[in-house]
Amino acid sequence: MRYFPFISCAAGLLVCSLGTPAAAQDVPTPVAEINTFLDRWHHAAAVSDEAAYFGALDSTAVYLGTDPDERWSKQAFHEWAKPHFARKSAWDLTPFGRHVTLAPGGAIAWFDEKIKWFDTPLNTWMGTWRGTGVVHRTAAGWRILQYNLTMELPNDRLGDVVHLLRVSRAVDPGDKREIMAVARDSISRLASRGAARDSIAEATVLGDGTVAVVWAPFTTYEAARSTGCGLALFQLVKVRSAWRITSLAVHPRERCAESETK
Repeated sequence: MRYFPFISCAAGLLVCSLGTPAAAQDVPTPVAEINTFLDRWHHAAAVSDEAAYFGALDSTAVYLGTDPDERWSKQAFHEWAKPHFARKSAWDLTPFGRHVTLAPGGAIAWFDEKIKWFDTPLNTWMGTWRGTGVVHRTAAGWRILQYNLTMELPNDRLGDVVHLLRVSRAVDPGDKREIMAVARDSISRLASRGAARDSIAEATVLGDGTVAVVWAPFTTYEAARSTGCGLALFQLVKVRSAWRITSLAVHPRERCAESETK
């Protein structure tokens, strides 16, 4: 009689064990499910899938942005974000280095993750960010209860940032409008070399009344299609009630939103 010791069959029953079934081995763990869920959530923003992005948020979800006043309910966050999702890409945050912790029972978990703005490690023009959040399991799958996006700040640079925040409060609204007009005019002049138009968004102005620094993300256009984008850094001084640029540095991005129109 031949023996097959690696096959175990119960006497009188047609039940044999050849090891763990492949289907059982493929069942994802809760942590794997959460990682896939969060990766898809971030990807939805990158491709402007509005339904998928906000569908991943629980009805009671809270989104905490980087500004002190940015504590958004799901509805308020959705309303604010609609113009962004009207573009080819709302925003492109690529997560890495994520840690997920399951609460006892496995229905709630919390996580933290690193964030880079683009999907190439060397092109993090806004630095490395950190996202933290809480998710819970529902009948429809995992949903986000809270997400908190913050920019990482080295301890040895904290004093510099505190000083800049104090200085920024000194910028008069009228001066800020004039500074931005000068910055836009300068970008337009640079863009006009290629018969393009410009668009500056979300500029940050810091100053003390006579000196100002501007960080201005911009996109240039030609025939309604984007031809380039980047970050412009301006230094300005106020001379006889008029703002003048003393230095300008332009840092092009490696990747812009495809087919973005103006």
